[in-house]
Amino acid sequence: MVFQVIEETSLISNYEDEKEAFMMELKKELAAVDFEDILTLIFAIINIIIAVTVFSIVFLRMLSHKLDYINEIEKGIKILEGGDLENVISQVGEDELTNLAVSINNMSSAMRDRIEGERQAREANKLLITNLSHDIRTPLTPIIGYLTILKDDINLTYEQRQKYLSTALAKAEQLKERTNMLFEYALLCSNKKKLNKVKVNAKEILEQFIFENTLVLNNNGFSVETIIDVDDAVEIEVDINEFSRVFDNIISNIIKYGSDTVVFNVVTEYKLKITVTNAISIEGKALSTGLGNNICKNIIELHGGSFNCYEADSLYSVEISL
Repeated sequence: MVFQVIEETSLISNYEDEKEAFMMELKKELAAVDFEDILTLIFAIINIIIAVTVFSIVFLRMLSHKLDYINEIEKGIKILEGGDLENVISQVGEDELTNLAVSINNMSSAMRDRIEGERQAREANKLLITNLSHDIRTPLTPIIGYLTILKDDINLTYEQRQKYLSTALAKAEQLKERTNMLFEYALLCSNKKKLNKVKVNAKEILEQFIFENTLVLNNNGFSVETIIDVDDAVEIEVDINEFSRVFDNIISNIIKYGSDTVVFNVVTEYKLKITVTNAISIEGKALSTGLGNNICKNIIELHGGSFNCYEADSLYSVEISL
């Protein structure tokens, strides 16, 4: 029993010694720690917290701006859906959202141009139909009048009958010509017209057309000036017959409504450009329905080119680009 007490006392004493040794060691360790290192560690932790906080704030602000921009784009799309094609979405920055806004604005602009083009086409067709109705009624009225006289007046002489018949026949030919032009225009507008295009030397074919039409113009009292500045190697792909019809219509209009000098100007820029300019006679103003020019416009557009007419200072110009 005595030995057991002594052993327990020895164990307690050892525990106290070890505890005292541990505390002494801990005090030495704490004494070895530099206070500046502790402050440095604390400041580092604080800096990290501040950096994370600032990053979070900036990120959230940027995200908020992006969300606002997305909402603006969505609002712009809804406005376009409502039919207001004049609305323009603001372009902010240079990222994917900006590219989306640019694409939507371009689409809106293209739709506006298409609608405006369709409106102008409707107005042009309405005016064309009005003018054409007058143009058809003009020869039809005397035809009916002359035929009525021939039917009712039995006292007409042979010469008078022949005169009335000849006049009625001439007017009927005019009516036929105009209805044929109307049919041709309808055929072109329906895209059923097929071209038989061949590749030809531009300078040679244009010199031929201009030479042939110069003779026609000279015989009708017009003087002609020709300027051709086209490289010998330039080629164009055209339907010769349809292209000739375009020139025939231009020359026919000049003979009907023009006066004085006719100028042919053919140059090569980024495209082949043909310009025909002439003065407008006083009698020729406001007489044409424009149907022939509309047919020419459709023919040239089928060739992938453009046909435009301009009037300024009593000069009339037709410009063809291929």
